Amino acid sequence: MFKSTTTLLALTLTAASVASADYVCPGGHAYAIADLGDQRGYRVFDNYCNVVETDTYPLGTNVCMIDKFKCSPEPITITGAYVDGYWYDCVQGSGSCKGNSINVCVMLIGVPVNATF
Repeated sequence: MFKSTTTLLALTLTAASVASADYVCPGGHAYAIADLGDQRGYRVFDNYCNVVETDTYPLGTNVCMIDKFKCSPEPITITGAYVDGYWYDCVQGSGSCKGNSINVCVMLIGVPVNATF
């Protein structure tokens, strides 16, 4: 019994580590955001690198001043993102999806836009 329990535990841990390795932003993140260049567009991916949305803006648009992203003071980074009707907190990200470098990882818990506290 001990051997079969140990084997089962090892297989479970291996499966869990393989599953988390597949995530572009592991550790409790729902989405990943890639800057498409010149701050003109952003692509949002789920944790399996499926495109959730692609947003493009006119040249010169400050994305920190529209209702899509929240940003920090200098040096400017995205600290919040609006995705699928929810605001999410963001942290710096890394890695890539479909050839796009991931700049931001979006936290798993979102707050509905119409939420009252």
